[in-house]
Amino acid sequence: MKLNSQGLDVAHMQTQLRWLGYHLTPDGYYGRYTEKVVKTFQTHQGLTSDGWAGKQTQSQINKLAKDAWLYLFVHCTATPEGKHYDGAWIKWLHMEKKGWSRPGYSDCIWLDGTLENIRPFDTDDLIGEWEYTFGVKGSTMMNRNARHVVYVGGVEKDGRTPKDTRTAEQKKTLELYLKFMLLRNPRVTMVGHNYVQRKACPCFDMPSYCKSIGIEAKNISQWSKKYAI
Repeated sequence: MKLNSQGLDVAHMQTQLRWLGYHLTPDGYYGRYTEKVVKTFQTHQGLTSDGWAGKQTQSQINKLAKDAWLYLFVHCTATPEGKHYDGAWIKWLHMEKKGWSRPGYSDCIWLDGTLENIRPFDTDDLIGEWEYTFGVKGSTMMNRNARHVVYVGGVEKDGRTPKDTRTAEQKKTLELYLKFMLLRNPRVTMVGHNYVQRKACPCFDMPSYCKSIGIEAKNISQWSKKYAI
């Protein structure tokens, strides 16, 4: 990566550098400021300070941020409006039907607002192997450093048409959940699944929603949906 590069790989590197203490906005664009930050990082690490994020620079960034909890992804189950599903169903879907080794979400929010933990995790801002989930298919570079919460619903009763089906109880729980996670990890970036993969999940715009509930811009994904794969 170098000046004028853009995409999720740039956004990820920017997020990693921010977690490491460098001040920049993960917007997915490798502009002059990102180049300056990369040069500073290279100088601090004793690397050639050319502003290019080549293999050696990226390798060092990945090493230092390997277990960092960088992202909190929000998903929907893409199930019909008003129909109940829970963690047991998610485990069946992911582990038995899809053959994954573990479920793809850390937590699930039921229709009535109940918060169910699916895969346990500890209270620090690191992610160990035992906490890892597979919630963002095709985006493993971000998924390794993420926790995932899913709310039940996301499509109309026809089971196909995307719709923001969140109940009042789900909205309340989701707001409390995001704010609690922010207290646990003030450096986390909150992202909708649809900002890394081109699908209607969740069925609302995460940046706008986060802003509406008072979450600061520094904790909201700033890159464009055009970078989704």
